[in-house]
Amino acid sequence: MNSFILLLIFFSGFTTLIYESIWFKLLIPVVGSSHYSTIIIYGAFLLGYGLGGYCVYRFSRFFSKKPLFRWLTLEALIAFVGLVPPWLVDPAFELYSALAQIEFFQDQILILRFLICFAFLIIPATLFGILVPVSIMAYKSLGRESTIETPYIYALSTLGAVFGVLFAHLYILPYYNLKEVSLFAALLNFAIASLLFYLRKKALLVRVLGTKNKSSEFSLLNTNVTELIPFSFILLIAFILGGSAIIYEVIFSRLFEPYFFNTVYNFAIILSSFLFSMAMGSLFTKLIYSRTERSNYPFNLALVLLLTTISLVLSFKYLGLISEGVLFYTGNFLTYNWSSTLIKKGLICLIVVFPPYFFFGSLLPSLPYFCREGGSSEAKNVGIIFAFSSLGSGITCFLLSFFLIEAFGSQNIYLWCCWILFLCALSIGLLYLRGLKKRLLIVGLSLIFCVISYFVPENQFKQIIERQYGKILFFSETAADTVVVIKKRDYKTGIVHKKLIFPDSRGTCSTLKRIVDFERNLLHVPLMYHPHAKDIFNIGYGCGNTAGASLQLPLRKLVVADFSPSVKKASHFFKESNYDVLKKENVTYLDDDARNILALSRDKYDIILTSSSSLRTGRMINLYTKDHYEMVKSRLRKDGLFVQHFSHYQHNKNVSDSLYKTFLYVFPNAELMCNQKADICRLIGSKDPERSKFSYDKLNELFKVAPQIESELTEFYGGLEKIKDVVMLDGKRLREFVKEGTIITDQYTYVDYIIPRLSRFQPLGQAFLFNKRGSWIELPQNLYSLFDDPDFIREVKEYREEKFSSN
Repeated sequence: MNSFILLLIFFSGFTTLIYESIWFKLLIPVVGSSHYSTIIIYGAFLLGYGLGGYCVYRFSRFFSKKPLFRWLTLEALIAFVGLVPPWLVDPAFELYSALAQIEFFQDQILILRFLICFAFLIIPATLFGILVPVSIMAYKSLGRESTIETPYIYALSTLGAVFGVLFAHLYILPYYNLKEVSLFAALLNFAIASLLFYLRKKALLVRVLGTKNKSSEFSLLNTNVTELIPFSFILLIAFILGGSAIIYEVIFSRLFEPYFFNTVYNFAIILSSFLFSMAMGSLFTKLIYSRTERSNYPFNLALVLLLTTISLVLSFKYLGLISEGVLFYTGNFLTYNWSSTLIKKGLICLIVVFPPYFFFGSLLPSLPYFCREGGSSEAKNVGIIFAFSSLGSGITCFLLSFFLIEAFGSQNIYLWCCWILFLCALSIGLLYLRGLKKRLLIVGLSLIFCVISYFVPENQFKQIIERQYGKILFFSETAADTVVVIKKRDYKTGIVHKKLIFPDSRGTCSTLKRIVDFERNLLHVPLMYHPHAKDIFNIGYGCGNTAGASLQLPLRKLVVADFSPSVKKASHFFKESNYDVLKKENVTYLDDDARNILALSRDKYDIILTSSSSLRTGRMINLYTKDHYEMVKSRLRKDGLFVQHFSHYQHNKNVSDSLYKTFLYVFPNAELMCNQKADICRLIGSKDPERSKFSYDKLNELFKVAPQIESELTEFYGGLEKIKDVVMLDGKRLREFVKEGTIITDQYTYVDYIIPRLSRFQPLGQAFLFNKRGSWIELPQNLYSLFDDPDFIREVKEYREEKFSSN
């Protein structure tokens, strides 16, 4: 029966991470998908957890009485609350949009996002913060010695979270919408509550499990001993540990970027590796503290702190070597087996983070052993420690994102955090240890830490990136991402060029002529349909080549949105190809999520276009949903034009059908335009059916307005008459071939889970470093192969003949 109770604790942790995954996806469309918005959501979660821990501390007598009943009540409340958030998304957005029009919030938009997220998450996050301490009390009420079982319960809950995040991202979210997933999690919580109610009602339970503890408040300690370490110092350590956990998680995730594509699965892989390592560390805590005299507790704490700092520095120093070694011995990522690729990524994460997070996971569950004796309840002690840990995580989360990384760099922050933990260990060793041998061991480990820290290169992160990409000309770290400009020789032409790199594989651009021509053509295409456009909104900046092409027009306003502030800093490296576009008075650069900008703005545009973006990259899918397209449509003028870019080399037929069907649902009169290879396509949609139709008359009007564009288009297409070879199909006929597709919505974004499974690309640089089995594979790049239907080819030919017969 004890095992059954522990199993319920496991599934309680399991549902927690499912809910967290759901609510992240729910809130991103509301407050934006920029890194700042993501951090705000995560910070709101953590502060809610801390508030839950404080509630247990503040109302310890309440939770100590009938804790099994309190636990089942919490599970029932979570089941109810878990069903509500999907229905609150639209009201939350309406409130957010209304408040954003107030002058104060226009200047402090991040504060507004935090308030919305905090209001959205405060109740469920607080319930989660209460859950672990109360489950510990409930387990003790069954006659268990909770000072021994606390780490064990913490480990089981954490292991449940590991399986929860993997189950959510691998098996549920790719196939079901968020409301259905919420219902599944809520039913699981309700089942846990029902089982607890059943067990509580059975008098037999007490006789099976042991004698009943009749006291209303449970003492943490069973022996009267003096307090060895001040409780305030223990709470300070809990605060530091919570903050350190966030720092290491964020920076490790960033360090893995050059080796992994930043897909939606990366979050699941990295987070589950962290949680699994911490769960194993918690079990280690139970083992060592259950067999240790209380007088040795301070020594244990100092020792584990030092082992944590040493392993953190070693993992950081040899991360590149470990990652490349695993890739070398297990084969590169060039594989048609998606599950094998995922396993390799997980193996790299686990090998790198397991040693430090194993020790790290043993620290927090050990802190209740140092709490005051004399009637303090288990819930009160664990609750206040949990509250300080979550508070440290939340505060550090905001400081890290809005100040620390940009000011000092991720490597310095990482090492400084190691030194803070080292000083905590040294303080315990000097102030609270008794015995020469113990002090000598602590001093010896301290010297080892200092020596290893001294030999960590000053630019370790840069070295990892430089090994992957080439000579670095520009390197910028912000909370949003890392942006690098490199100088390298093109492997096709041998031309030396400058290239902008996102280590998270979001995309690249360069000064190579073929790349510049292609990126300028991203703007030329909509201008063929709307030659007299005056106001343009460009989603995505990159090198600025697309935005720079607009300077050939007498524009009134060009707004460029990119959620990376570092991209703007790197823009001057490409001024010969982007015409130094950001220096122009009619150009505005906004470093925020484009969708959020459009949602909060009341401006109207003649053209809204999405530059090249990879759907493999996490957080991009919200630019391809029905909800986004409807919002874009509301920001177009009556004859405004919207252009959506698609790259077909990473899709199968089902994905392509869904992408097209979603666009055509909102813009039914769209037209499809592709390049000669048919791997890059654009859908052009408008409120006005005639505006989304190409004609040579519009093209001639464009050449009168911007003569330079004529020569660029002639060169790009190999002659203007060849434009008819790339205009392929209108929306009416295209819809006949996408019937099997599924409408993509904010609540059902399965495409971002499917595309990484289809992509055959390696992480950037891996083909050249570890491709021992052959050369780069040429991918199929023919649109016809996606639809594989002879009727499609016939329809395309008929459409071309019909469209251009009169020209």
